[in-house]
Amino acid sequence: MPIGRAVIAGLCVLAAPLLLLQGHANAEMGLGPLSWNGFWQADISRAFLQGEQAEDGTFSVSVREGGEDLAVNAWRQEPLATDGLFLVAVQMREDGELDQFERLISVGSDLDKRNRLLATLQLEKAVLDDDLDAAFPILDRIAMAHPSLVPDMISSIKQVLVREGTVEPLRRVLETEPVWVGQFWNGVPPQPEALRRLYQLRQQTDVGTSDQSDAILIGGLVNAGFYGDALDLWRESIAGENAAPFAFRQDAEFPPISWQLVSTGQRALSARGEGRYELYAQQYSDGEVARQLLQLEPGRYRLSADISPANAAERVEARLFCATGNGDDAEPRALDSSAVWEVSGDCDAYWLVLDANAWEQRSALRATITNFSFEAI
Repeated sequence: MPIGRAVIAGLCVLAAPLLLLQGHANAEMGLGPLSWNGFWQADISRAFLQGEQAEDGTFSVSVREGGEDLAVNAWRQEPLATDGLFLVAVQMREDGELDQFERLISVGSDLDKRNRLLATLQLEKAVLDDDLDAAFPILDRIAMAHPSLVPDMISSIKQVLVREGTVEPLRRVLETEPVWVGQFWNGVPPQPEALRRLYQLRQQTDVGTSDQSDAILIGGLVNAGFYGDALDLWRESIAGENAAPFAFRQDAEFPPISWQLVSTGQRALSARGEGRYELYAQQYSDGEVARQLLQLEPGRYRLSADISPANAAERVEARLFCATGNGDDAEPRALDSSAVWEVSGDCDAYWLVLDANAWEQRSALRATITNFSFEAI
């Protein structure tokens, strides 16, 4: 959803307490202060916004009858009541009067550079026009005056990454270290093309990044199926020279490169520090309790672990399979003895999955797992 429409959607909700006043206005009942307070009239005019979200997620906005007149009257009485201009601008855009819309938001922003509503419309237009040179000064202005709006603004800015040629302009801006540079990395765009270019941008600059933001990007890459890119970023930005062979880790610090733990009402694997885990599986349940992403060359590999009590080991199984589903889908192996697989190494990445099986248990399955080891043999 574009920035401006997202803001309007929020305003339609925030306007609810003003609906009584709107009812008075629609019934043409006089409210004394409306005749002289332009700022108040501008506030009341927002109650005339109505939005509708379609099934495809798009959001359309219209202005109820009487709202535009009230907004215009507010601005005539008080030229600094620029929230009224926002309503007029929304109506112009919905009517397709785009030249007038652009002039109006420009004039309004010149009158009141702190107006967050007009600024969001300006920013949305700059993004849709692919005019990053215009967009970033607006974002800087919003960040200085209204920091709470920055995350939503950045999410929309990232949408430009769906288009070619946007990585380099973004890199130049980020390396000027704007006040919002750290927040820029705290999220990923939903479109695969934009996500791929965000990764390319990360390869070119580390300004504003952290291990936490890199973990967010790694998670986004994995969710989109860009497994090789995720593993490369982990090696380059987090692990460095300490990268474990095959990307296997005993800990659960950077899932899914490390254990990604499952916790449900029926099953859970909980980290207790220093490579120790507590396993729980409810009676008559079975399924996944953890997984992690690996990068393997052709060969034979073995997973082993210490499980207590020893008789629980036969109820803990491991699977190793190609993350892209193109082969090397090995049979599960119980951990009462070492689990061994042979892989072709043709996949970009493999999933190593732990399952717990309490289906035939007379009581819940509980165990302590330590000393995970994954090695080539």
